Amino acid sequence: MKYIDIYLEIIDDARIFEWNLFHHDSLTNACFDLDGVFCCDSIVDDDAEQYIHFLETATPLFIPTSPIGTIITCRLEKYRQKTEEWLSKYNIKYQKLVMLDMPTKADRVKWGKHGEYKGEYYKESNCNLFIESSLCQANTIAKISRKPVFCVETNSIIKPPMKYKQKIMDKIRQWIPNFVINKYRKLKNSN
Repeated sequence: MKYIDIYLEIIDDARIFEWNLFHHDSLTNACFDLDGVFCCDSIVDDDAEQYIHFLETATPLFIPTSPIGTIITCRLEKYRQKTEEWLSKYNIKYQKLVMLDMPTKADRVKWGKHGEYKGEYYKESNCNLFIESSLCQANTIAKISRKPVFCVETNSIIKPPMKYKQKIMDKIRQWIPNFVINKYRKLKNSN
């Protein structure tokens, strides 16, 4: 501290910032979307040769330098081997890969509950952060899990909606300090 001229607050080392998000050792307690986070989203159709080519050659986006927790994706289970090969190619170390067990793209599209699927998994997990590419899915995941989600699309944290009682308590906590400060100033100025 002797070399610091001005500081506002000292924070602990456990903080995650935008610049260290994919390089933080606490990522072992996080869930990750795959497409749109680690690699670009596919523009080709599932269940076709072009999609197999995409799985083999997808352009990397964010490659973590620390081991991570769970990758949860709506890619179909039948593409596990190609997915694992791509993750290995880019040296992405993960604990678990959760894929959607449906036979075809048509089944997945008809089902359509991508955010709900990820949110339920995250809710039941011990993870404390989910990193998702889609804002729509990030909102759904946060709502279902009642845990924070980092959205790559907006580069922001999506907080779970607060319960009514919590909203009231937060408003009171904001109001009381201002009330006390204003009273103190009035007393000080009256002297």
